[in-house]
Amino acid sequence: MPAPAPRAVPDGDVPTDASLTLLSIPGTTQAEVDTYWLTRVYQGDRLPQLTLRAVALGAGLGVLTCATNLYAGLKTGVAFGVAVTAALLASATHGALRRLSPRVAGAPLSLLELGCAQTVASSAGYATGGALVSVQGAWLLTTGHHLPGVTLLAWTFLLSALGVMFAVPLKRQLVDREQLPFASGTAAAATARALHAGGEAAGPRLRMLGVGGLVAGLLTLARDGFGRVPYAYAFPGTLGGVPLERLGFALETGLMPVGGGALLGVRVTASMLLGALVVHGVVAPRLMAAGLVAVDGDFLAWALWPGAAALTTASLLQFALQARVWGRALRG
Repeated sequence: MPAPAPRAVPDGDVPTDASLTLLSIPGTTQAEVDTYWLTRVYQGDRLPQLTLRAVALGAGLGVLTCATNLYAGLKTGVAFGVAVTAALLASATHGALRRLSPRVAGAPLSLLELGCAQTVASSAGYATGGALVSVQGAWLLTTGHHLPGVTLLAWTFLLSALGVMFAVPLKRQLVDREQLPFASGTAAAATARALHAGGEAAGPRLRMLGVGGLVAGLLTLARDGFGRVPYAYAFPGTLGGVPLERLGFALETGLMPVGGGALLGVRVTASMLLGALVVHGVVAPRLMAAGLVAVDGDFLAWALWPGAAALTTASLLQFALQARVWGRALRG
């Protein structure tokens, strides 16, 4: 897709580093905010953005993020944000393609093309992670078998359609008017700007991406491919007369939980750790001591119901508390 023709811009209206890194657009009225954004921030009429190569690159990486986010979600129970990862992969992939085949790759991606590619790639990752991890896991735990492929496909398309339908009104209310900061989007934008700047800013990030992928790949290959590394190292000792290994206390040798903790942050992972300690260290030994669950039984079937109730209640209550925000967004 050819780049858009640049339009004439009055002096002082060209975006600067200061205007592009603002966390809040100045203005006392919505019209002033919109005018400032259009003249000082928006670059869609100056730089190529929705190009064929950006969409194709994002779609190709989307296949990868779909599989990795789905696998990680089913392994850990958490759907990860992949915006930053998609930006890094898009920059690294196009850079490698330019070195291998400069004629096919063309000129370096513009900043907006990089944003377009990471949006396409991360949207695919978000769709599979959020749509399939929860419903697939819950269905399998309660029924003992997987959902049919046609049902999963219909479910994914339905949730994707709902996301597209609500995206515009919610963006107008939460981003344009309230200007709420979104951590994942801000981090992805900062990453894309650093990668596009090149030089010293982009080099260390891409090297760390390669080193992390290489180490994780070699460890996973040695563990799952060749069986040279044990899956986990069980903790010695007992708790309430039950071996800690039976209660699930072990150190997994894979790096996926480590990477997940790095992405989720301390608050979320600390809460998950607290829940795991309560279930595995307090509830499970008491169930086994009372004879409700055999020592070799599945005590997680007991933890499923209060855990599901806590998640559902918290989600519905948070939705109810934000009813006014949803109402204003839809009315707008």
